Amino acid sequence: GGAVTYTPMKVDDLSIDVSALTKHLHEHPGKRSKLFAFPAQSNVSGVQHSLSLIKKAQDQGWDVLLDASAFVPSSKLDLLSVSPDFVSLSFYKIFGYPTGIGCLLVKKSKFNTLKKPWFSGGTVALSAVKHNGYLLKPDHERFENGTVNYLDIPAITNGLDFISAIGIEKIHHRITALCEFFLEQIPMLRHSNGLPLIKLYGPKSTVNRGGTFLLNFFDEYGRAYPFLFVEEEANANKISLRTGCFCNPGIDEMNHCLSEDELRSYFVGREHEDYYDKIDFLKKTRGAVRVSVGLATTKRDIEKFIKFTKKFLNRTVPKDALMAFDATSLKPDCLKEGDGKLNNTHFVSI
Repeated sequence: GGAVTYTPMKVDDLSIDVSALTKHLHEHPGKRSKLFAFPAQSNVSGVQHSLSLIKKAQDQGWDVLLDASAFVPSSKLDLLSVSPDFVSLSFYKIFGYPTGIGCLLVKKSKFNTLKKPWFSGGTVALSAVKHNGYLLKPDHERFENGTVNYLDIPAITNGLDFISAIGIEKIHHRITALCEFFLEQIPMLRHSNGLPLIKLYGPKSTVNRGGTFLLNFFDEYGRAYPFLFVEEEANANKISLRTGCFCNPGIDEMNHCLSEDELRSYFVGREHEDYYDKIDFLKKTRGAVRVSVGLATTKRDIEKFIKFTKKFLNRTVPKDALMAFDATSLKPDCLKEGDGKLNNTHFVSI
């Protein structure tokens, strides 16, 4: 029965629209249970949102859930300096093994605000059939459904010790240096006619960004390469890229200028269609290419990727890969020339 509000982002750098957020945080002043959730770093664009938003929301009576999964692998999260009520993170994103294990950190004063309306194996202290009642375990176990992965959990200690031995500050410095090198290379990739080969979404500098880059490839006529074509070419060159929408449709809808009316017209009356049916119906492509740098990345890895991208210079999208419509463009139709604004945000072309 709760209400959900989405705060939009700025088009130019994919950072959160703070003015819109401020308005939203002042809404529902009489409500007792309010949760503001946001990522410290976007898993798609690499944008790092200000941790000052935590206190800003708490001052207006909101509990705060901070998604730190993409942030903590290369940045320090000091819970003595910032104090979210809940923090979610994934261990494998920090040190690669074991997979499938993460955690939710809960401030003790907020633990009892979490209400679980069911029980399952390992979470219940007592239950009855004739009375139709049950009592959950009093601590964190009430939220650990089934048998936990007790064989892999000890590896977390080794992983944390490994990261501590290196030092998160060193890791952060290294990732920043790799990002700077990557960002220097991308603007130089241009066709002989001057059009850019790659469109990079999000911050164009290392300020407020992590080691994740979201981009699309374009041919010499400014037509977008389908991301699956780029992925197949990368696989042939033994380069691993992530492509698609990355479990984040909001950013993708913004980057490809999908309006609320267009999306509504597609979803009404549909139940079992797929990704490509949606592309065909809307006559707009979806998705992009994501490049990530991390602890194991070297400068040579980035140089290999840049060398790979140059294979696309002064080429056209093959006919069998070209969409049957004008897909993603270097300057989307929803970004008008002249005022350069969309929904009170600014667009900067590269």
